[in-house]
Amino acid sequence: MIFLQKSCRLLLGLSSIVALVGMLLFLSSRSAPLKSDPQIVKIDTLTVDWNQFPERLQVLSPYKLEMIVTDQQLDYIELEQVAIRLYMDDMLCGEYQKNLERNDQGFYEAEIYPLMAGNWKAQLKISEKSGKVIYVERHFIAVY
Repeated sequence: MIFLQKSCRLLLGLSSIVALVGMLLFLSSRSAPLKSDPQIVKIDTLTVDWNQFPERLQVLSPYKLEMIVTDQQLDYIELEQVAIRLYMDDMLCGEYQKNLERNDQGFYEAEIYPLMAGNWKAQLKISEKSGKVIYVERHFIAVY
């Protein structure tokens, strides 16, 4: 009788592990974001370059985001603020925002990481010194 109880517990534990592994494999096997977004976006007088932002990021793995923002002459411009918001449309939690810092080369950079697997959006908020605010979005998938 005791042997039977231990065997049932072992089978239950193993089946839970198999189910968890199957779920993780399913989530990580999603092949493409909801839509493919351009790397370079022109809005009014600005050109925003996502600088090779990938369509897939690893969950909880840091990614160094570098944004390039130029004017019509393709000169780097100094902005009031550049911030990024990572979020999932269907989730009420897991969203976060971060300011990007301007480096010596004129790029705006920050370290980001998605919090869970699935389809995400990265929304860039560009605040010009004139007070004008521009939003640019990009889709990506986070995988394990």
